[in-house]
Amino acid sequence: MVLSAKCNRPFPAYYVFFICMAAVGIFCASSAYGQNSSPKSSAGEIVVLQQEALWDKAMGLFLNGEDEESAKQFLTYYKRYPESAEAEEALWRGAFLYRGLALSSPNVEWDAVMELFRSFTIEYPESAKLADAYFEVANAYSKMNYHREAITYYSLYLKRFPSGNKAGKAIFLKAGSLLQIQRFNEASGVYAELRNSVDIKDRLRGEAGEGHIFFTQGQYHDALGIYKRILRHNPSFYVEDPEILRFAGTASLRVNNEEEGRGNLLHYLNLSGPGQYRGEVLFELAESYLKAGNITAAHHFYNQIVLEGDKEEKLVLLSLFRLAQKPESSPEDGDKEKHEELASSKNDKPFQDVLDKHYADPLSQDARYELVKRHWERKEFDQAYVLGKAYLRYETDPGQKKDIHDILGHILENRIESLLDQQTYEEVYQVYQDEYPYVKGYQRGRLLYLVGRALESMSLWKEASIVYYRALGLSLTADEKMELYFHRVQTYLAGNDLKSAQRLLKYLRKIYVNDPAIAEIYFLSGALRESQQRPEDGLEFYQMAVESHPEEQRRAEYAENYLRLLFDRQKIADAENALDRFGKETWLKQDREIFWYIHLGDTYRNLNNFIQAKAAYSKVLENPLVAELPVLQSVHLYMGDALLKTGEEKEAAVYLEKAINGRDATIQGLARERLEQAKIDKSLAELEPVLR
Repeated sequence: MVLSAKCNRPFPAYYVFFICMAAVGIFCASSAYGQNSSPKSSAGEIVVLQQEALWDKAMGLFLNGEDEESAKQFLTYYKRYPESAEAEEALWRGAFLYRGLALSSPNVEWDAVMELFRSFTIEYPESAKLADAYFEVANAYSKMNYHREAITYYSLYLKRFPSGNKAGKAIFLKAGSLLQIQRFNEASGVYAELRNSVDIKDRLRGEAGEGHIFFTQGQYHDALGIYKRILRHNPSFYVEDPEILRFAGTASLRVNNEEEGRGNLLHYLNLSGPGQYRGEVLFELAESYLKAGNITAAHHFYNQIVLEGDKEEKLVLLSLFRLAQKPESSPEDGDKEKHEELASSKNDKPFQDVLDKHYADPLSQDARYELVKRHWERKEFDQAYVLGKAYLRYETDPGQKKDIHDILGHILENRIESLLDQQTYEEVYQVYQDEYPYVKGYQRGRLLYLVGRALESMSLWKEASIVYYRALGLSLTADEKMELYFHRVQTYLAGNDLKSAQRLLKYLRKIYVNDPAIAEIYFLSGALRESQQRPEDGLEFYQMAVESHPEEQRRAEYAENYLRLLFDRQKIADAENALDRFGKETWLKQDREIFWYIHLGDTYRNLNNFIQAKAAYSKVLENPLVAELPVLQSVHLYMGDALLKTGEEKEAAVYLEKAINGRDATIQGLARERLEQAKIDKSLAELEPVLR
């Protein structure tokens, strides 16, 4: 359907009257001029001729359809000849022509129309047109959305001219202004007055008014029911009052009857032509088509609004904003173009204009939403965060709200990860407290997990465990959830909440029984048993952890704890076997492997098992790294000791000499003592047969 800015309406009756009067005026003026003209006209006659010429000019322009120029000439006539008989008519015609122009053109201001009709009420209080002048003052105020002033003048009209030919319409429009300022009870009373009218049209307007009350209060189903009833019983009512189509169409859109709503609004546009609500109706249609995904039709109406309106007009700015929005890319189309468009700040203006000039409009939320996404895409995280917080202050679309929370959450994640890397844990906690509403709104658990890590590092075990528990109720990857479970156990253990740790580990051993994560669960279970003073059970869990093929980065810690507890429980043979395995599979760093072999050798030496001690120290000396360690001198001493005990004096002397050559004076002294004692023992052994 093609919509035009102008429409074919019946030629108004008062235009016919003006044409007839103009013809009579021209004829009379021509006759008078012919009879009285003379070469020597008096000054008074010249004035009369000028006056008549101005009137004729105004009428001629009017008859040619040049309304704006005609109005100017009539008003010039009124100002120049205020005492003339035609001054009243000139003011009236000028005002009426400007009224018509204001209805059809955005370039004529209603305040000028109002001032003209108000001047008429002051200058010509006895005029037969006084009632209409009061009505037009009220109507102009209404068009300017000065509804309190409009109500005052409608009331004046009804008080002074209760039987006026526009009384019914004045009552109806007064009620409409009351609605606009939300004085619903008063509006309802005025509409009830109309419903009691003898005029069928007024009664229908009164019924429609009840629908308008429901509409203004957001009760669109109730409003729509009233409109449909009126149009069903009085199908031609919309011809007298096209506004019912506008209200019915908009109400239908609000209750998602899109096709019906669009039909009524398109019908309204074709009936009403240019008018006060044309832009709003075009925008409603555009929004409806946009909602339905018909981008082409939506853009047609947005472009029409831009074409017809002023560049600073609200609906024009909103339309430019909608035209600047890019539809979501489909998977097959790819999103490269979308990302490139978002990454360019030069396209932000339509969105920023809406925020700067119409920040309270509901559509400003869409503008904020678009700008947040643009800042996020350009990695302008501070701007995105500030604008995202502003977005969340208002009621909004749930889907968009989730998107904004996701963006803010990701920004907080990045910020907190950076603070964790810097080990500024107190700052993490401060961010958590300050930004809690946005932390709470984020539906991914990783953010809370990071906060928990900071609290854990601050030894706030209870607080950390609570935050971890909350994070489990949010979206997490399988790896994130597993890691979070492990940290919960660690906080329970660190905080000595052994019952909670035991309960959680029992649950984890069930759900991860066939998962590689079971190794970590066994390890933590071993730590729990140690804390419960149940070392044998702890050792069993450590062994299970070691045998469960743990991840490479966790092997060293498993090995350390397993070996420690084996030695504590005097399971030396098992410790030796485990150490041999860990050496072959490189579970331990070389310095730690050296440490444990020295510990093994010392343990055997203390048990007088010098053969095993010698084997352990040999393992140490086979490692090239030991040559760089201070412990080498001690190993030489202990190796020499073990060799002496096994009767290998010659080999022992080699190692004791090496110990003597070391840096530590104490060890040097011990090595000399051992060597001297070995020599003495050897001499005594040689003398023993002789002494016999």
